[in-house]
Amino acid sequence: LLLNKETRLTNNSVFDGYPTWFPDNDTILFSSEENGVFKLFTIKTDGSALKELSSGENAEVRANVSKDGRKIVTNKYVDGRLNLYVVKLK
Repeated sequence: LLLNKETRLTNNSVFDGYPTWFPDNDTILFSSEENGVFKLFTIKTDGSALKELSSGENAEVRANVSKDGRKIVTNKYVDGRLNLYVVKLK
């Protein structure tokens, strides 16, 4: 595999990982650890338009996007338990 060009999307001192593509092939969903809590973010493939999707204080990790890009499924810690949630995107 030969890479033509790399584009660094994040440059944080915290963990950024578990990326997955949106169907538009221009947006990436990923988890980022902020103050010890994982939150969900999107970012464009050129590194622009960083946006937090998480709300509340519960950690959300390892999300995936539906084929139509309208929903995500994520693992979310609530009351010390890790459960699955489906979230409709606006």
